[in-house]
Amino acid sequence: MACLLLLAAALTVQDPSPAGTVDVIHLATGAELRGRIVSEEAGFVTIEIAPGTQIGLGESLMHGIERGVPVEAPLTSAVEGEPRTTWSVLHDAEGHAIGWLQESVTREADGARRYAEEWRFVTGAVRTELTLLEVVGDDGPRSCFLHERLRDAASDAVHSETIVRATVIEGPRLRVVLRGGAGRDVQEYDLPRGVRFPLELRAELRERPPGHHARTTHVVFDPRHQQFLEETFDIGRRREVEFRGERRSIRILTSESVHATNHEWLDGASRTIRREINGPTLVAVPTTEAEARRLSLNHAAGFPPAFAAEPGGEFGLWLPGPAWRFLDEQVPGQISAAAELDRARVALMRLAHVDPDLDGRSVGDAVIRWLRLLHPTLEVVARDAARPDLVARYRASDDLGRREVRIDLLRTRDAWFALCCDAPLAAAGSLAGDFEWIRRRVELHREGFAPTLRGPLAEQH
Repeated sequence: MACLLLLAAALTVQDPSPAGTVDVIHLATGAELRGRIVSEEAGFVTIEIAPGTQIGLGESLMHGIERGVPVEAPLTSAVEGEPRTTWSVLHDAEGHAIGWLQESVTREADGARRYAEEWRFVTGAVRTELTLLEVVGDDGPRSCFLHERLRDAASDAVHSETIVRATVIEGPRLRVVLRGGAGRDVQEYDLPRGVRFPLELRAELRERPPGHHARTTHVVFDPRHQQFLEETFDIGRRREVEFRGERRSIRILTSESVHATNHEWLDGASRTIRREINGPTLVAVPTTEAEARRLSLNHAAGFPPAFAAEPGGEFGLWLPGPAWRFLDEQVPGQISAAAELDRARVALMRLAHVDPDLDGRSVGDAVIRWLRLLHPTLEVVARDAARPDLVARYRASDDLGRREVRIDLLRTRDAWFALCCDAPLAAAGSLAGDFEWIRRRVELHREGFAPTLRGPLAEQH
């Protein structure tokens, strides 16, 4: 079989396989890919395994190729009632378009569903190419496949390449074959009861009917880390947001695991309008194929940045989504943002005139005195005896009405900082999740964000 690959004479686009046949690539891992080979060049083969889903493989990952293998029925067809293919443009934390994402759902001849995602994006000097595939039958998960390649964005040289193939076998057990820079590794695991694959689980949760709110935990096999994870999903929480200049009522699908917490916005028809892949550092927004490719090639700015540093560049703040925006005018020693629709504000400031050696209680007293100069009606309603944090309420002097402000006091080796989260009293509960998200991601050291954060597929920041 190896000779069929190494002695391929014409490294050009191949004629399509005859009707009723498929091409089969036998992988070095022992698995195989079935579809239609669309090109071969310089030892690199591209095969279309489902409508709109293509995988590229270097010759080191293949054992051989068979062409025109007869099949009794068409390989796949679109799943009734589901979009065959959707395209999204990928944005980084600075709001720039850096690549695209293609998603598809198809059916195999025996009725099994095939879920696929294909990624292409550039971060810094590295281009990432990623393909994810899952096959799920009525009897549960059958197999999943991951192929990740990192290239030099300028020279196109391959830095690393990883293939993971997981197949459900008798037992039931999961046989996982990993091939990468360290060679080939095979492991088998007992299959946990009720285990799910991530793409098919997300697709099922998206289809939950509007008005249905639930929080569930599932055991999910993560092919990227080759491990079983407990992942918690919250689906159905509603929120009013302003998105692309339009006010919308959305449902939120939140996923939480040891690796990341991500939010996906769904419209009334359960269609995705914004999906976080790695928090705000990598966000997918659906569009057309042409627009996704055009924007990513032009590196266009499509959304406000998710991170900004104070004017001196010493510390900074992350925002949980485009409902929040950094203020145009920033004050040295402070970084501020607002959610205009919710009339909420957040500010991180360095307390330059506070002695860094003061204890937290004393710093809290100083902040309260300062706030009362601004808001004479300020009343402290909660104060943690063990931590230098507090919650206060006041009536604003403008038309914003009664408001609640939570103040977190944070200390580094040489300074105290105050994070102030301020919202109308009626909205404080619905914004609690946003404020908690912001608090967990405060950047108090330049080293935390300079040089620019990279690696959208790296662990959650």
